[in-house]
Amino acid sequence: MIARLVFTALLFVPLFVLADEKPKKEKVTGTIVFQGEGKFEADTIATVKLSDVSLQDAPSVTIAEQKIKDLKKFPIAFEVEFDPAKIQAGHDYAIQVRIETKGKLNYINDTRITVISNGTSTKDVKAPVIAVK
Repeated sequence: MIARLVFTALLFVPLFVLADEKPKKEKVTGTIVFQGEGKFEADTIATVKLSDVSLQDAPSVTIAEQKIKDLKKFPIAFEVEFDPAKIQAGHDYAIQVRIETKGKLNYINDTRITVISNGTSTKDVKAPVIAVK
């Protein structure tokens, strides 16, 4: 009887160990930059997305995103955490930035900011944005 209890307990130990393991996260870090002086209202929000941009003529697929509130001035630091299991070899990944106030677009990146793909960096990424008129 005791042997059966020990055997049953040993079967469930790996389940508890696995349940405690959190998926390892990686980060893309950098700054949003703007040539000039930007002004932000109290409810302005910057959204930084890490997206799979592999498919041409199709919408990108969001892998992870960060929303940044309480913006004061440029440059704006960002840190997008992502699950490396979602990254596929041979795919292209990019950072996309939007800065909005009450749903109105104020700033956006207008050039591709490649990360992860083909060994490009995930640290100290510069994300230039332009003002939207």
